[in-house]
Amino acid sequence: MSSYEIEMLHRAVRKQIELRGKWGHELLDRAPPVLWFGNTQSRKPKIVTIGANPSRSEFLKLNKKQALKLLTDTGDQTKLIYLEPPNENRFRVLENNESLQDILQNEALSTEILNSYNFYFKKQPYVKWFGKKEDPYLVERLLQNLNGSYYEIPDVQYTAIHLDLFPFVTVSDYSQIRGLAERDLFQNQWAQNFLRDLITYIAPELIVVFGSSNFRVFKRLFREYLEERRRKLSFEYEKNNGESVCANYEIMTYGYKTSLVGISVNLGNPRGFTKDALDALGSQILRDLHKR
Repeated sequence: MSSYEIEMLHRAVRKQIELRGKWGHELLDRAPPVLWFGNTQSRKPKIVTIGANPSRSEFLKLNKKQALKLLTDTGDQTKLIYLEPPNENRFRVLENNESLQDILQNEALSTEILNSYNFYFKKQPYVKWFGKKEDPYLVERLLQNLNGSYYEIPDVQYTAIHLDLFPFVTVSDYSQIRGLAERDLFQNQWAQNFLRDLITYIAPELIVVFGSSNFRVFKRLFREYLEERRRKLSFEYEKNNGESVCANYEIMTYGYKTSLVGISVNLGNPRGFTKDALDALGSQILRDLHKR
């Protein structure tokens, strides 16, 4: 594991420790920051996808309502039910006798956490959000139409890595803690500096931001890095039942060389979109990316 990756992890851990007193029970005591999802060590060129922030479902067995009720009733995080190793956990979860501070002092623990990012799609990823490897839906479906995949598929060109606007797991959804993120991560530019450094490290050829809200935030945070190429492109697809679905997307350049696509559809929950519609959307975006 490189010293730079350890440095980035420790940078995020120090920020999470700082936020604990400000964000209360929104931050899970046993959940380290999640810097990325996927194999950054792959020799293939990269696609980066970007969402809001890591889900509680990566660490907890409880849903949002159950977790919030338990914390409201007891104020005791030790009563939360986690996805425990060796068979349930997706990432390296801290043991009950470990703390975030231990990560800063223990290189072996830091390495285990970083390895869990790289092995995420080899273990048991949250397929209800990312999609399965075979006959996929959701984000993976669109990626395979862009000749990429989160998974190790020999005949696809790109390895996909997922990043988020900020790397901290919260009990509530991003829409409910947006004010906290704005105050403590965006206004002081911590989140954009951290995400920028991750993107620079991974050096993708393509960035895909999904969800209109996430894309609006991304454009605001990185406006000095972006150059517009084609704005307000539209997609419409008629399904077999006669109903239609539509999406908007923009194509930009990030940092003078990296192609960027912002899609209005939340690919982790593309309501109304069939697999065929996602195929058609991916094919249209691919054609537009290659237009000059």
